[in-house]
Amino acid sequence: MEHSDYPGCTVTDFYSTGPIKTKCDVKFERNAAGQSEITVTYKTRDQPDGQATTYTYKGRDAGDGHYILWSFHGDHTVQTSALKNDDFHGLATLRKISSDGVFEGHWWENEKKEPRGTWRIEIKPHDQTNI
Repeated sequence: MEHSDYPGCTVTDFYSTGPIKTKCDVKFERNAAGQSEITVTYKTRDQPDGQATTYTYKGRDAGDGHYILWSFHGDHTVQTSALKNDDFHGLATLRKISSDGVFEGHWWENEKKEPRGTWRIEIKPHDQTNI
């Protein structure tokens, strides 16, 4: 399985109160069937006690650079081909919008689709050789 890791990227979540930028790690893999898969991982300090929550979004290319992802809280290593409905907390989309490593999409965190928002991921220019 071929893969490319991009640590130290930037994810910007856009809320009605304004954008929030966070560092994230992005990994692209090609599974045994030849499909492109993506994993986005980042931490936020969103707990009342100040503790960090790790968010992991994993998904696959639905065609033409459009990714459908599932969100997990904590460290999950499940393969996207083995996902079941009770394994994830929310859904997201990402689409590569430019040749300079920028992806944008939407996300929501539960069956009520709240909270929800849009996001942008920027991969460092010097790391874009395999995306």
